[in-house]
Amino acid sequence: MKKDIYVAYLKEKGINDDQIEYAIQSVEKLQEFLKEKGSDLNTCSTDDIQNYMDYLIETDENTIKRIIFLARYFLSQKNNTIYIYFTQLLGVSGVIESIMNRFQQLVKRKSLDARLEQQIKILPIGSSPKKYPVFVKDFMKDLKTCLDEEDARWVLAGNNHQIPSESFDEEKKHFQKANSLDEYLKGRHERAVSKLNKHAKDGTVWFEQMITPEVVSFVRSNQEILGGVRQNNKIYITKIPYNPAEYIQEKDDTRKRFLACHCPFVRNHLQHNFSDIDPDWCYCSGGFAKAPFEHFYSQELNVEMIESCLTGSDRCRFAIIIPEENTHGL
Repeated sequence: MKKDIYVAYLKEKGINDDQIEYAIQSVEKLQEFLKEKGSDLNTCSTDDIQNYMDYLIETDENTIKRIIFLARYFLSQKNNTIYIYFTQLLGVSGVIESIMNRFQQLVKRKSLDARLEQQIKILPIGSSPKKYPVFVKDFMKDLKTCLDEEDARWVLAGNNHQIPSESFDEEKKHFQKANSLDEYLKGRHERAVSKLNKHAKDGTVWFEQMITPEVVSFVRSNQEILGGVRQNNKIYITKIPYNPAEYIQEKDDTRKRFLACHCPFVRNHLQHNFSDIDPDWCYCSGGFAKAPFEHFYSQELNVEMIESCLTGSDRCRFAIIIPEENTHGL
């Protein structure tokens, strides 16, 4: 364990001494587990990490706090492969709980059958991504036995990753200063391209993604990616691929869908099939796309899924419906 590097990284992030001690102990326990399995922190694979996650689940030690500190260790060591795998495990945390909370809101508002909540089993944090497709398939079937299509889509299209609204405050300032929505969207895209360019030059991870000069050019060529394009009262958004560096080189359609998809619940499944999971599941991703604009407009907005990897497309594209009075300006 490269303790000095890790401690310096945590202190730079403002982590206090008690938390640092816990973080070190968490990594040491992983180190002991890997040693027993003939591996170590420098050479371990994602399979090794998943084996350890399974062990933590069995021993009821699979806390989000522990997993976050393990992820931070590998980030501090610039082991992007393992760090990105941890972000995939953490990416599902709280999502189903958030969806179910919206379901409960709808039940109260429309006096609907509340028994669905008792039918849903939530997989423990740290579960292998291989287990999620079957879960999602069953979840969608259950959801649509209680709700019509419109209500099911509304339940799914929330801020289910619980991104704090204040994280959009800086962009809201740009939104408020812009002379028009079109001007804002253009500037939003330009700022994103500039940020990606810095990551490409530094060789650092941007969220889960490795950024290359080719990725920067790819994003720069399409304002819908990390920006948006308005047509009448709709903002069209195309999600940046989960693995953009490989995506732009890939020719195989199946592999390309897998590289495009961000959703840790289904993306591994896309390597084998996509037609057996209800594509309306992707309204969850639509909720993610519209969250910043809901903060800008201070109201909930509707979203339409135009295409997604679960519809057989190699991209995910959404239309966010904005208030009519703000169609041509702010």
